[in-house]
Parts: sequence; C-alpha cells; structure tokens
Amino acid sequence: MEQMARWKAVVTEVHSDVLVEAFYGDGWDSSNRSTVRSIAREEAARRDAAGEPYAVVLAVLGQELPVAVLHVAWSEHYLGLWRFDGLGRRVFEADLRRLEQGRLFLRHLAEWRYEQEDLPDLSDEALRRTIDLYPDGKNSQGLYPRGRRGGSRHTLVDLPHDRWWLPVPEFGRWEHLLAAPQFGLQGTFKPVEEASKRSW
Repeated sequence: MEQMARWKAVVTEVHSDVLVEAFYGDGWDSSNRSTVRSIAREEAARRDAAGEPYAVVLAVLGQELPVAVLHVAWSEHYLGLWRFDGLGRRVFEADLRRLEQGRLFLRHLAEWRYEQEDLPDLSDEALRRTIDLYPDGKNSQGLYPRGRRGGSRHTLVDLPHDRWWLPVPEFGRWEHLLAAPQFGLQGTFKPVEEASKRSW
C-alpha cells in the first residue's frame, strides 16, 4: 500500500501558453512516429461529423515528438489519448467512451514508467499502473511494480469521482482536452490558427 500511495501519475512538464498544432491522419504508427496516412483538416472534420475514425496528432511548436495523439471514432462512442516520453515510448493511455450526450466517461487509464532506456515501448518489464472505471461505481486500480512479469497490487481507485467524466470536445478544440488534470499535462495550451508546412 505504501508504494501504491507514493506512486504518482507520470506528468509531462510543459511551460505555460504553449502553442499547439493539430495534424490529422488515418492513425498513428508508433514505430515510425508518424501518421499512417495524413489527411486534410477538412477531411478529418467530415469524418468527425460522420462518426468515421481518424487520428489527431497534437504537436507543440519546436518539439520533435507530439505532446499527445488522439484516436477518434464517434460511431463507436470512442476517444483514445496517448502520451509519450522523450524516446517515443508510450507513458500514458486513456480510453474514453461517449456514454451520454455531450459527456465522455473515463473508462480506462494506463501509465508506464521505464526504468531503463533500452526498454522498448510498452515493455513487459516497465512499471505499470492501471485504473478501470465503470458507470455503476465499480472500479479497480492496479500497480505492477515489475511490469507484467512480476506481482501486482489492487486497490480501489483514488481518482476523485468528479474526474470520471469530461465534456466531449468540439472538433478542433483539442486544447480543452489537454488541459484536463486526469491526463497529467501541465500548462496552458493554445491552438495555432494556421498550420505550418510541417507534417507527421
């Protein structure tokens, strides 16, 4: 229990008033650190309205890796959020479900901590914490200090109940999602009105 209490969420330090560009694609390729196939903002907006899947790469100006990648599929009532470390490995994943009109339910969270630099993305040896939430109030929190290969501890979730739900973001207004404290990002994010020629 003591280790569970000491283990905090992985927080990405971001300075205030950060300019964020949004790039769109069919999906995200972690091995190449790029979109599977880039698509125009207009095409992504059309897919959003039609409920078709697409990905959003949110990039801070001047940084090599995105601050977050979103996976959107409204026909499946799904929005996923990934964050990465400086080596491009996933350190955070959120699975949100649109269970009510205008609101997303935080169904699952997972965090990874890589003790060695040579550990690959989502390594079975990486320390991992998971949170699973259900609308009926059932929940569980798991800590895997030695990754999937070691033992685990399970307790009730210590995430406040008022953080289980978030508003559904409007298309293009992703900065509000980044500001949610559940996702461990710090700073004030502002969208860039006109995208640069940079691509993912």
